[in-house]
Amino acid sequence: VGAPFGEAKNVFSIYGFAPHPKKKDYTMVIDRFGNIAGYYAPSEQKVELLSENMGIFNTIEYPVKLRFDFYRGGYDKETSKNIFAYRRFAYKTGYNNQVFTIKTSYNKDITRKLISKVFKNNEETDKIVGVRWIGDSIIKTWESDEFFETILDFSFIRENGKDILAILIENKEEGYSVKFMK
Repeated sequence: VGAPFGEAKNVFSIYGFAPHPKKKDYTMVIDRFGNIAGYYAPSEQKVELLSENMGIFNTIEYPVKLRFDFYRGGYDKETSKNIFAYRRFAYKTGYNNQVFTIKTSYNKDITRKLISKVFKNNEETDKIVGVRWIGDSIIKTWESDEFFETILDFSFIRENGKDILAILIENKEEGYSVKFMK
């Protein structure tokens, strides 16, 4: 095992959960539909819900092997199913205990996508959003500029003593790239 990974310092969340900075029994959770809620862990009760939805993040798809082969209609053998990777939900103590995630407005549903094209509704954007506990409420505290590409992931990096937000994006015409925000 090598030295500690410096970029992971002060990042304390995993798989869509982030602790309350002052109340050990409370946690913030983002579900697969993009809802951010606060929970009281001992009773598993929802105590708060952010009013703004982060959108459905069906972006990064990968196959998972099935435990047993499945035969659809008796003939088509399926050995895996595709699932979507979870969006980043990064709790950063160095940023006033904010939790950062991806907010998407892209219509991944083909029917909704066709309707939006017919009615020329091309306001599909992604952005990075910061939220945090303020008392017993979850409040949106920051958002990046809008991206007209799909944000796949992001990370905070430190360069020359300054924090930079590195954002991995996918543009259907140009492919993948990383954009940086100071």
